[in-house]
Amino acid sequence: IRPERLIKQDLVKKLQSKGIELNGKENKKELVTNLETELYKEMKYTKSEQEKVEILVNITNSQTKR
Repeated sequence: IRPERLIKQDLVKKLQSKGIELNGKENKKELVTNLETELYKEMKYTKSEQEKVEILVNITNSQTKR
């Protein structure tokens, strides 16, 4: 994320929408770091869920071939 393109208020809103509590003392860099961390977690979760779906599809496909 390019912090220079983001407004602090937008960062705060985005983090709050994701359930992240803030104390109001965070600077813009800390907010960007928090948002990047949260997005990474979401991406990791999404990837994990996609892998589970692929495994289920493979199992289902192998069973129908029998």
